[in-house]
Amino acid sequence: MISARFRKFACHPDFQNRGIGTKLLDHTVSHCQSMDAKVLWCDARLSSSQWYQKRGLVSFGDTFSKEFCGIYPREGGPLEHRSELVAAVRAD
Repeated sequence: MISARFRKFACHPDFQNRGIGTKLLDHTVSHCQSMDAKVLWCDARLSSSQWYQKRGLVSFGDTFSKEFCGIYPREGGPLEHRSELVAAVRAD
């Protein structure tokens, strides 16, 4: 099974709430689907988890921390999106 991970996904605060991040995520999903990826995932800050969940990603696994970033959850799934760091997954 092919899986894909995306990293460093962020939108500058001056450009948030304009749909730019959603369009970028949709493009990422489409590109991964064209590569026959069945799972798409990322690590995301807990504060971003709701954003990913609103777009179809689900948190999975235990939360963890990175010294320089804080606490994260994992988000992902079959092709699903993932996010304390939490991971997120998206499935078809």
